[in-house]
Amino acid sequence: MVQKTYSIYSDNVDNGQLFIEAGKNHLAFWCREREENKITAFEFFQCDSYTGGSFDKILDAARLHSRLLATTVEAPHFIMNTDESLCIPANLSGNDEHFISQNFELLFGPCPTANFFSENVEQYLFASRIDIALQENVRSSFPNVKLHTQYACLLRSLMSDAGNDRVYLFFYPNYFSLIVLRGGRLEFLKTKSYIAADDVLYFVLNVFRQYNISNDTEILTGGFIDEQSKLYQTLYQYLERLKPAVVDETVFATGEFRDYSLHYFLPYANYVL
Repeated sequence: MVQKTYSIYSDNVDNGQLFIEAGKNHLAFWCREREENKITAFEFFQCDSYTGGSFDKILDAARLHSRLLATTVEAPHFIMNTDESLCIPANLSGNDEHFISQNFELLFGPCPTANFFSENVEQYLFASRIDIALQENVRSSFPNVKLHTQYACLLRSLMSDAGNDRVYLFFYPNYFSLIVLRGGRLEFLKTKSYIAADDVLYFVLNVFRQYNISNDTEILTGGFIDEQSKLYQTLYQYLERLKPAVVDETVFATGEFRDYSLHYFLPYANYVL
């Protein structure tokens, strides 16, 4: 099943650069102006879990209700949002696929039906494992597509702020990403699934304890979370400096985005490719 959650369009959609993100239970499509780099349109779909072989059916169902997928674009950007991702110091990996494969098997187990793609950001290499059938479906549906990892897209933006220690908590349907920065350097990142608010809370508190993170550390949250929800209220009760991240309104080409809480559109406003 595929269900549209958001659809926002400005008057200037057809001439933008198309971005696509695929998560375990969602698809996001958005356009940016090529010159001013503003987000001109955004669509968000929730969907059932899918396999690499069934991704084309999920995509076809989304096309029935998507204006952005009906546009003709060259070389769209496709971002794979998955928990099967790694961050490795670039000087250790040397872009060695065997080294990357060994680390994936150690943490996630073997998967002969998947391969890897990776990106370098500063001194780190970010790698994701993607089902071969899914990759073939993506390349078939979007000729000249450019593949990216979620972590690389986020960290290019977040690590540019070399200020105080910060924790970022981004939510998607049924899972979340926790990112810890200290002095502008990456300390921890992980994507995990969750069922209840306590699952998120216990994980965050455990990371704070293991990495000796002060309770005074600011936690900026965004994405698929509502301030009136039980999830937010539970986290806010125990995480003293939790607050929705502030989004620069000038990144949006139309005022219709302000009909929603702007932190819903994080991390998409922060993606840098």
